[in-house]
Amino acid sequence: MRTSRVRFLNLESENKNIKEKLIILEKQIQEHQEFSRPSSIEIRNVPNNEKETVDDLMKKIKHLGSTLNLDIKDEDIRDVYRRAGKPGTPKAIIVELNSVQHKDAFLTAVRRWNKSRQGSNRLNCSHIGEPGDMRPVYVNEHLTYSTRKLFFRAREFAKEHKYEFCWISKGKVLIRKDSNSKYIHVTSELSLSKILSPIE
Repeated sequence: MRTSRVRFLNLESENKNIKEKLIILEKQIQEHQEFSRPSSIEIRNVPNNEKETVDDLMKKIKHLGSTLNLDIKDEDIRDVYRRAGKPGTPKAIIVELNSVQHKDAFLTAVRRWNKSRQGSNRLNCSHIGEPGDMRPVYVNEHLTYSTRKLFFRAREFAKEHKYEFCWISKGKVLIRKDSNSKYIHVTSELSLSKILSPIE
């Protein structure tokens, strides 16, 4: 009986160690992926066009830049393309800019624009060269799949537990209870559950 108990505890310990190693490995892979895309942004909810060319996408980005009072030149954009997505849904536009500074300036301009406007006046398809189309446009850092998933979970957590702020900065998921609280770096779904453990 004692031998079975010891064997069980050893297996439990091994299982825990394997899970911890997997978390470390996933984090390393995620950091490598984030390092490879530091100056890219993702623009979502812009309708697809079957005959769309790279030039068409460039025009959309420049149009958006003009709306945001940013002078976007051809040489500022290293590459632009649509990411693969589900049929029948708008595929995200990925814009690889030439520097992290360009990316930060772009995202800052988007936040400034949306903060100063409400409802349908916030960033929408009409601001990217689609006249009359008022569906909202979302601009964020180009995130890895795992970070997008973690960001989604963090937003759910923030809503459920009344955290006022949940955002992405330099590929990191951050949450904050209110303007008087320190921000918390969310590194995994497990870290979300640990936020409440001292209280609940």
